[in-house]
Amino acid sequence: MHETEHDLSELQRVLDASIETGGEHLRSAFGQETRPTASQVVEALPGIFEMHFAVVTADGAPLVAPIDGILYRGRVWVGIPPQAVRARLVRRDPRVSASYNASEFAFIVHGQFHEPSHDDVERVGFAELARSLYIGQYGDWFGPWMDERDRTTGPGVTGYIAPRRMFATA
Repeated sequence: MHETEHDLSELQRVLDASIETGGEHLRSAFGQETRPTASQVVEALPGIFEMHFAVVTADGAPLVAPIDGILYRGRVWVGIPPQAVRARLVRRDPRVSASYNASEFAFIVHGQFHEPSHDDVERVGFAELARSLYIGQYGDWFGPWMDERDRTTGPGVTGYIAPRRMFATA
């Protein structure tokens, strides 16, 4: 777990405020009986998970596709390759939504994409975590592959969803 007490407190605040303002149907699906605490959300998402990530196109239409997500410091982080259409779109309009659904856990998050500077301490920490998770999942060859990809195409867009609303169920 990489979350501080402040991170957990902020995540819990967002979860609580979101359910209070959610509609009747959403509250029935993400209600009190199945609603996890911030700590339980962190425990449910310990590594890389595939989620659906939606951005807004220039004409206002949604564009959604799967992407790897990593929960770090109580926020959903992603890295988008620089040549991906979503990299350009999220920089033009940072409004995003994401959802994840596994057999025993699901979440929906709506908010603004935030891209910290390359030397931001949280971004550096996320990059170190992501690197270790991907190497752990794919093997030692993945580190040099990532280095070569970043050298030839650039580091891409890395950031997190600053949540306006987040709903989770377990």
